Amino acid sequence: MPSKITFEPALPVSGLTPGASIPAFSVKMLDQYGFSILSTSSSVTVSLVNGTLSGATSAHVTGGAASFSGLTASALSPDASGKVYLKASYGSAYGLSSPIPASILDAPNTTVAGYIEYTTAAAPGLNRAPAVGKDCSIYVDGKLYETVTDSNGFFKLDVRVNSSASIAKISAIGVSGTMESTDVPVSPSKLYAALTSFSAPGVGRMLVKDVGPFAGIIPADMLRQQVDQKIAEIRSSSTGLLSISGRVVSTSATSVGLAGVNVSVSPGGQSVLTDASGFFKLTGPFTASSYTLTASKSGYDGDSNQINITTNDYGFEYSGMIFYVAEKIIVKTLSSISISPAGTQLNTDGEYGLGSVNAIANYSDGTSASIVPAWSLKSGVGSIFGAYYIAPATAGTAVLTAGYTEGGVTKTVDFTITVVAQVKPSSLLLNKDKDSALVNAVYDLSLIKATVYYSDNSSKEVAVTWTAKSGGTLTTDKFTSDTEGIFLIEASYTEGADTLTSGISLIFTQTVTFEGLLLSKHIDTIEVGATYDLSLIKGYAVYSNMTTKEVTIAPWSLVDTGSGSISGNIYTAPLTTGIFPIVTSYTENGITKESVLAMSIIDSRPSPTFTAQIISENTVKMTFSEDIDISALDRSKVLLNSAALALSDILLKDTSDSRSVYLTCAADFSVADQTDGIAAGAGKGLEFGVGCGIKSAATGREAVTAAPVSLAKDTIPPSKPDSAILSKLMFSNGQGFILALDAIRYIEMSQLEFYAGTDIPTSSTQPYASELLSAKGHAKSDIIISGFTPVSGGSIYYRFRDRAGNISQWGSYGVIPAPPAGAALTWSNASRSVKISGAAVGSEGDRLFVYYASSPAATIALKGTSTNAPAGGFTSGTSILISDTTIPSGSTVSYSIMSPLNVESQIVADGVIPAPPVEITSYLRLIHDLPNYAVGNISDTTSVNIFNDLRISVESGSPATYTVLGRVAKGTTIGIGSTPSLGSYLTPESKSVDGLYEYSGLGGYLKFSYVIPGSTATDGNESEFVTSVPGNGVPGPSPNDYMSWNNTELTVSITTGFGYYNDVIKVFEITAAGEVIYKGSTESAPQGGFAANSVLSVGGTPIASTSTVAFAVRSGDGNEGKITPKTGTAAPAIGK
Repeated sequence: MPSKITFEPALPVSGLTPGASIPAFSVKMLDQYGFSILSTSSSVTVSLVNGTLSGATSAHVTGGAASFSGLTASALSPDASGKVYLKASYGSAYGLSSPIPASILDAPNTTVAGYIEYTTAAAPGLNRAPAVGKDCSIYVDGKLYETVTDSNGFFKLDVRVNSSASIAKISAIGVSGTMESTDVPVSPSKLYAALTSFSAPGVGRMLVKDVGPFAGIIPADMLRQQVDQKIAEIRSSSTGLLSISGRVVSTSATSVGLAGVNVSVSPGGQSVLTDASGFFKLTGPFTASSYTLTASKSGYDGDSNQINITTNDYGFEYSGMIFYVAEKIIVKTLSSISISPAGTQLNTDGEYGLGSVNAIANYSDGTSASIVPAWSLKSGVGSIFGAYYIAPATAGTAVLTAGYTEGGVTKTVDFTITVVAQVKPSSLLLNKDKDSALVNAVYDLSLIKATVYYSDNSSKEVAVTWTAKSGGTLTTDKFTSDTEGIFLIEASYTEGADTLTSGISLIFTQTVTFEGLLLSKHIDTIEVGATYDLSLIKGYAVYSNMTTKEVTIAPWSLVDTGSGSISGNIYTAPLTTGIFPIVTSYTENGITKESVLAMSIIDSRPSPTFTAQIISENTVKMTFSEDIDISALDRSKVLLNSAALALSDILLKDTSDSRSVYLTCAADFSVADQTDGIAAGAGKGLEFGVGCGIKSAATGREAVTAAPVSLAKDTIPPSKPDSAILSKLMFSNGQGFILALDAIRYIEMSQLEFYAGTDIPTSSTQPYASELLSAKGHAKSDIIISGFTPVSGGSIYYRFRDRAGNISQWGSYGVIPAPPAGAALTWSNASRSVKISGAAVGSEGDRLFVYYASSPAATIALKGTSTNAPAGGFTSGTSILISDTTIPSGSTVSYSIMSPLNVESQIVADGVIPAPPVEITSYLRLIHDLPNYAVGNISDTTSVNIFNDLRISVESGSPATYTVLGRVAKGTTIGIGSTPSLGSYLTPESKSVDGLYEYSGLGGYLKFSYVIPGSTATDGNESEFVTSVPGNGVPGPSPNDYMSWNNTELTVSITTGFGYYNDVIKVFEITAAGEVIYKGSTESAPQGGFAANSVLSVGGTPIASTSTVAFAVRSGDGNEGKITPKTGTAAPAIGK
């Protein structure tokens, strides 16, 4: 271990400033004998006392010295003498360089040093634990100084304090682990000892004591020894805590102390007021005890703190106590207002300054303040103009109201003004203002009456004093002149301080002649096209003695053409401006004089103005300031976006609004123009040039624009779809589309949207489906909307959405009808029709739609539609022809109801269509299987299996009609040469479960079809017909009038030829009991049928006399006709 450490050189640098480099130097270590230590295993470390070094601060001794270079003084804290030191350390040994002068602004001049301790709550101030490694800081005069406590909880902060009034915020890590602070007044050039302790989060105390002058920057370990000594001295030399100081701050501004707060302590009773910065200091000593300190100030809520003083606190000053006080919120309200004076008196026509009235607001807390109220006339005469009351010309009383509002409270008070009349003479009037006399005649002025009028409208006749103002001779009230001329004589009247005058003009002449015509007006001004009442113009004859008299003037006439018109006394101005003379005359004693009235015609009315708005994809609405006329339109003078209107651009007036004009352009606006509008400028906007022909209907003035007019964006919703459009729409629920039944023209380019539901839609209701693109309309059969799923019920509503997003109102058009009951409908391929079973289907005007799908995955197709249903709908048993073609076998058939408004119900599926029974075409015939009429299998090799219900029909006539004879149940097997077993037939289509109805027609063709078994015997979808054999005929009833039976010869005699080749006549006996017995058949008919007068042998046995003979014809195809009894009730004994 070295005994001495030295620097080479002893003063390595002549002076330092922050950031300055230190020249290279070396450190030598000497042993106890003064010899240099040549090398070391550990490093020598250098540091800067009162500062911080940057660079390599460690080096080994090699060759007797440790060399250092590249060091920089990064921070400096000079001592009181302005010096810093380099320190070299090796183990516990160290050496200092010579003092190095340091130059630094804001060098520390004050030190705060002491301890931070954590105390237990059980024994405050006694059980102490040093707060080791805790951050602490001081913020003073705009600078922050920070450090960390050592292993003893000791800290040292060297700071710069600029004035004795500086406030330091001292902060340290408290028990909670967060930084806690307090404010302490500090002065420069001081050494403060501070003891800080924390007992709980937010609970701490600080003892501060000025223990001497600042002695420069002292190393912490050296300073701690001094501080410890000072603390011991302080505690031993004092009998209590010297003082308690702190600060009171307002919670509304915590960074500013509150002055004038009374801080008192109990026990003891001392009190003091806070200074301008909110600081206080209570001087002790305070012996060991518990104390309560209270801060109070009028208008604020108080605060209190408690401290426990122990003997460890003796000799110190308790600093940094903080009180937080809140300003009391005193709510005051306006209770009344008062004024002074409460009223005044004022002469008529006078004015009174309301600002001279002193108005006071009175508050609920007893305070008051001057205000400027708002004045209004409550009742009475006069008016208020600004801050003045203006009295009327007549007397009366006015009540004014002074009102004032504050905090939502309004108070008023009345101010009364009494208006009194000041009666003064106002005018002097003579009963003549001119007269005439002859030269040298005496004019007696005493004959002139003078009347004075007063301000209260009263008057009286008075005597006046006359004065000649322009020559002649006046003696008191007598005037004369020896020359011709006009003489002004003035009358004067004095009352009090007021003198009034008036005058009369006297015209002295030798003789009097008519000299001219004077009009009451010689020029006047009216607007173009206005009328003027000429009867208001008075005429006066002017005489040589300068006197006048009112005369009746002649009718008026125009001087120039085009200067208007005159009808009676009414002059109508032309529609052009200018000055136009009209003339009148007066004749007296054969002398006629004319006079002219100049009519100045002006046009002061403004030109029409307008605003423009895009209202559709190609239409602009112009709204003018007045009624407009476009009959003289010149398209070349109307510019839209700098281009003149084309012939295809249409400009029309609104027939219901004479101020509105619509421009429909041949070309559409862009979507952006319609959505955002067109701002005028840069070649955009609408312009009307001179000569455009768009004029005011009243004045004819053109609506010429000084600059282009902007076109506002389209905010006009389209018109809602009307019945003319809705009636052309078909809502197909079955096919999921909306179809145009006829050509449709939209009001504007829009998208059609629809909604279906039981609730009435509003503007915010989302559509069920929409047209994909905006359109102007659709051709017949266009599909407008498609792809939506079927809708179960409710009403159908349509609306339009234009390109700008404006939506029309919803237009209701029809209710979705209920779908038909599938069980009540059956489809027949045979008749291409639908049969109604059970309850009626639809209502009057409805149509039945028939669809089919060839497979479950196939799209349904429309087969056809019915005609309109009659009243009551399609009733049970009705067959409705739908189409002239069949539905493919195996297809599923579906139905829907289409209302008269073309709104379709949902579709209902009703089974598949069977294939026709082609496999039995050549085997089955109609035969008599007594006692039944049956279908028989004529094959001698093949049995017939019935795979669906088999319907047996006969086709006859043209157009064809079909008679159903019966129906054989599905699953029946008809054996070889046999008929269906009993019970195989289905009623009511069959006569009974054992047989068919007999065919009663005149003949036809046998038809077979398959029917899907239904819920009733008449239900089921039917296949197409097949004929058993092509050309297979079914005979009608036998022509009994053409033949007779010979009961003896057992023959049939033909009286009139009939029948066809190979026909056979079958003979039957019908007993009295109704039993039918087959007797035999004739031979087959030859070509051409049964010939007249031929006799056909039957054979067998005779028919009983009580029975009736009957015949039936079997066709050459093997079908047997109806058994028809021969007229008569019994068979004759001899053939007839």
